[in-house]
Amino acid sequence: MAAGPATPARSSQLDAYQLRPSRFGKAGFKRIRLAVSYFFLTVGACFMLFPLLWMLSASFKPEWQIFTRPPIWIPQEWIQEPAGNENTGINTYTVKRGGEDTAVIRLGRRRYTTVASISDLEQHMIAVPQAQLSSASLQEVGEAGVPLNVRVWASPEGRREVVAVGRVGDDLAVVEVDKLTSAHVLPLTVIRAAKRANVTVQEVPLQAREMDVDGVRQVLVELGPESELVVVSTPDVAEHAILAGKDEVRPAGAVAVGSTELDVYTIAGDESGTEYVRVSDESWQPVLELETVLDHAFTVPNSDLTPLDEPYTGKYFTLSRFTVQAEDGEPREVVGLLPGSSETIVLPVEYADGIRIGPLAKLTQDQTSMRIRGGGVVRVKRGFEEFGHILDVALLSQPQEMALLVPLRDIPDAFEVDADALQRRTRPSLRIQNYRRALTAEIGGANFLTFFKNSGIVVALNLVGNFLSCTIVAYAFARLRAPGKNVLFAILLSTLMLPFPVTLIPVYEIFRNMGMIDSLWPLFLRSFFGNAFFIFLLRQFFMSIPVELEEAARIDGANTAQILTRIVLPLSMPALATMAIFTFLGSWNDFFTPYVFINSPSKFTATLGLNLFKGHFTTNYEVLMAASTIVITPTIVLFFLLQRYFIEGIQLTGLKG
Repeated sequence: MAAGPATPARSSQLDAYQLRPSRFGKAGFKRIRLAVSYFFLTVGACFMLFPLLWMLSASFKPEWQIFTRPPIWIPQEWIQEPAGNENTGINTYTVKRGGEDTAVIRLGRRRYTTVASISDLEQHMIAVPQAQLSSASLQEVGEAGVPLNVRVWASPEGRREVVAVGRVGDDLAVVEVDKLTSAHVLPLTVIRAAKRANVTVQEVPLQAREMDVDGVRQVLVELGPESELVVVSTPDVAEHAILAGKDEVRPAGAVAVGSTELDVYTIAGDESGTEYVRVSDESWQPVLELETVLDHAFTVPNSDLTPLDEPYTGKYFTLSRFTVQAEDGEPREVVGLLPGSSETIVLPVEYADGIRIGPLAKLTQDQTSMRIRGGGVVRVKRGFEEFGHILDVALLSQPQEMALLVPLRDIPDAFEVDADALQRRTRPSLRIQNYRRALTAEIGGANFLTFFKNSGIVVALNLVGNFLSCTIVAYAFARLRAPGKNVLFAILLSTLMLPFPVTLIPVYEIFRNMGMIDSLWPLFLRSFFGNAFFIFLLRQFFMSIPVELEEAARIDGANTAQILTRIVLPLSMPALATMAIFTFLGSWNDFFTPYVFINSPSKFTATLGLNLFKGHFTTNYEVLMAASTIVITPTIVLFFLLQRYFIEGIQLTGLKG
């Protein structure tokens, strides 16, 4: 049935429907606007949060992870294999073997280079214009995969792959890759140890080496490139690792491992003739529990000591023995712990059994000094970790150079890999030791607990001072009637235009004449005399409170003080919270004022302490990041707890004026 002509009413409805945007279109545009807004907000938040998140992450990392490339975002712990019965561990790695990740430890490394016989060069070397050669690229050629620096030669006969050997004027002397039949890889130390042979091929002087290869005397030329292979084995080879004095380790040749060799050693005086593989070299220091040193060690003038012929020999260390006159007049045998030019710190020999050595890497951080009986001073390491226990130890004698060795017979499955194929074997771990070091490290006789206490005192007194002075003055400007009140308020606001450095010298002179320099008084005393910004902030808020509330209170018999404390202040919590936040942030983060008035580290605030920390821990970035996080944490926590009051106070203080 054909539709009839549209009526005027129906036509207008159709036109209105066609012109009106659909509800779906409005919702879609709204979603797009919200998505764009959230995108830019998120990007802006990331720019603001990135430094904070990086600092927080770095505070939980060991030092080696701070500036690694590529960066390590999640703090990791390098997994170590215990080294036998020694108080140390061996770093482990992962490497692909048979398509699977295999845990290994490094046993040695050796550099290699590609060489070729001089006969190949004499027969096939030609000079080529350098413009016809491409840049060199590393390629593995032949069935053996010999690495060579290959160039492409655009010759008249076509494209050829060649290796550059030397220079002939402006041209390069090259040999085609297919003609280098004698090219192979040898250890760089073996090549450099061979006899030099200066030869000339087609007027090109070459630096060669003369050596025996498979019983045949050959002249070899280095072609490069140099490479490095690492010999590794499974971590269980560390089970019988031992320490030995570096001067007691003797070279004993090498053993073949794959296409490389592994150096082996013996220990002087070891009659068993056991061969060892050297894993690492490091310094170790004799140590003893601090409690034993404080209870039994004492300082003796060198003139009162009688040396004995036989030294005191412990495991991995040797100390001098003496006799000294005891209090009862009898000679007493002692061990010299720290010899000096005029006096020596000694320990009765019966207490010397507790002396052992610890890795110097664990002892160098967070050292302090302590005086013992007789006036001698020992270095103390607090928080020394030994076989899972934490204790305080005194550092004795001189560091010992030690080598960590594993028996060759315990390495049944050693193999070689490219150095770049090794990946650190790690697991996620938060290093809270950084925070313990930051909190307990003493600098100039003070630590962060002292700095926090001083900052807490300054913040608390500034809060009290601003609350007492600013609330009273602000209420007077808001409610009390007095001739010239507006003029006085304008003069008060004009002081906001004076920066603190302008008034610094007069203020400093006042406090100096009052004898308050190098004390906390200059950091909080001025808050008891008012703050122009806080007075303005509170006055604006007080004026927004209805006057009728105060008039009703006066009718009920309340005086001005009661109105202020029982009506105005309870209604002004947002403004008071805003003042508290600004006071806390200003006092806690202030660096310039304490820097001017404070000299003694024992009176430093947190910001000055952090600056002192930066000078002491110049390279320990992980401790610096932990200290920075400690300092900034209170301000972040306070803002998030009071942000509702802060935002509300800022909004309402300007509603009425």
